[in-house]
Amino acid sequence: MKIPPYVLLMLATLLWGGNFVIGRAVSGDIPPLTLAFLRWCVAFIVFFPLLIGV
Repeated sequence: MKIPPYVLLMLATLLWGGNFVIGRAVSGDIPPLTLAFLRWCVAFIVFFPLLIGV
């Protein structure tokens, strides 16, 4: 299944923009290394199915 490029661009924009919103909201509650780890985990979960389809 081929995903249209505009959908991938929109996904990247939403993830990037959401990163700032979530980061600001939880910056006082979650330690920085834990937050970075969670960001990488979410990115892996989102993009891994796309890599399998390649």
